[in-house]
Amino acid sequence: WESTLRRHEYQNDEECRRLPDSEHERPVVWWDHGEGTSSSMVGGKIDIPGWPFRYRNVVIYADQARRWIGFLRLNEQDERVQDLERIDILESPVQFKVGPDNSLYWINVRGIGDLARCSYTRDDTPITLDQQFPAPGAAVGPEDGLTISGRFSKTVADVEDRIQLVDVTRGVVIPAEVSLSYAVRTFRIEPTTTTLPGGSRFRVDVQGGADGIRDLDGNTQPSNLNWEFQTTTDGLDRTPPTVESVTPPTGSTDVPITTPVLVTLSEPLDPSTIAEGIYVRVANGDRLPFDYTYSAGLGLRIIAEFDYGTQYAVVIEGGAGGVRDVAGNLMEENYRVVFTTEEHGYTISAEILEPEEGTLVAVGETINFRGRATTSNGDVVPESAFRWEYMILHCVYNDDNECHDHVEYSFQGQASGSVDALDHLDNFAYQIRLTIDYDDQIGTAERYVGTRKVPFRFVSDPPGVP
Repeated sequence: WESTLRRHEYQNDEECRRLPDSEHERPVVWWDHGEGTSSSMVGGKIDIPGWPFRYRNVVIYADQARRWIGFLRLNEQDERVQDLERIDILESPVQFKVGPDNSLYWINVRGIGDLARCSYTRDDTPITLDQQFPAPGAAVGPEDGLTISGRFSKTVADVEDRIQLVDVTRGVVIPAEVSLSYAVRTFRIEPTTTTLPGGSRFRVDVQGGADGIRDLDGNTQPSNLNWEFQTTTDGLDRTPPTVESVTPPTGSTDVPITTPVLVTLSEPLDPSTIAEGIYVRVANGDRLPFDYTYSAGLGLRIIAEFDYGTQYAVVIEGGAGGVRDVAGNLMEENYRVVFTTEEHGYTISAEILEPEEGTLVAVGETINFRGRATTSNGDVVPESAFRWEYMILHCVYNDDNECHDHVEYSFQGQASGSVDALDHLDNFAYQIRLTIDYDDQIGTAERYVGTRKVPFRFVSDPPGVP
């Protein structure tokens, strides 16, 4: 299986044919390949003393191409109970290990043997609300589909049954659906009634005490957290929000990599919908981690670590799951802005001398690599500025014969070296990439290395054993 697709090319394998159909089970978790930009791995179960219960005795998995780590809870029959969340990181993670210091470690496959560490520090600070909507004391219209939201100061456990909306004027609890976006600490209250009554006072109650909300360390809040707002007798707002302008505008080129994306909207947004209603995507499909600030008066400011000479798309989602205004009106359709960052001056002449063009190798043989580089002034670049990447170019069996790469090794600070031609058990070749970053100049070169078939000869000891 690959995701939810059964890989038919393996059905000719004798070992696969011997498996009963009951053992041909699809994975317990899967996700879209994303145009060939995914490469998954599993790190097994982890149970780290001192870590929050949410991350005790869970399966850890990752996508090294998209750069995120996921946590999965299984039952005793290895059936999926809950796909907890996927957390964006800066590294391309492989080979997870729990260290003796109760930290989680992984190797960054795109680094030079970089080792990343994730530790957990207990946090006993009180739980507070650092964002509420409508704001405390605010007066809002009795909107159709008004969503009430709040954000906790720290991550909390599941709270859906510990939050309620009270009509103080009438002394009744308003029926509502409560949801928690765990990763961004935000909860949302969506009344099941069509419209909140006008001219009323409302209170949001977040339960405290022994049976109330808890943080990841089990700390409770001594008393309820709450705030009040009121509805006016004005008319309903049924106008969806729109994007009025974006800087840089779509189609822009040579955008400085430090430029924030500034978005001006037609009206204030519900802050709880922003974090999950916006994403930044690289041209190859990878999502890029980003940060943002928002205020009703200044608009939305999106900040990300953009790279040189790269095309990016910033998408503000509309429709179900997208952003909405303070009255609960969803933006009707996605808004997408595409721009390309400035080049970093590819003025270095990089050349791969070895392997030569047309080189073919068999699995297990040695691939030698050697290169040289000169600056725009003709100066020889020292080997300390050399960076090599050895990749398997994986071309899947389908009608389009799509290919994507897997970075297997990286080398820094050497003008030559060698690697073994690895097996990938599929249709594949190799690619050697040389990148030079020196004296504020950049140069690159690539070399394709194909595979060749070799005859196999089987012998037995003693002779004649089938």
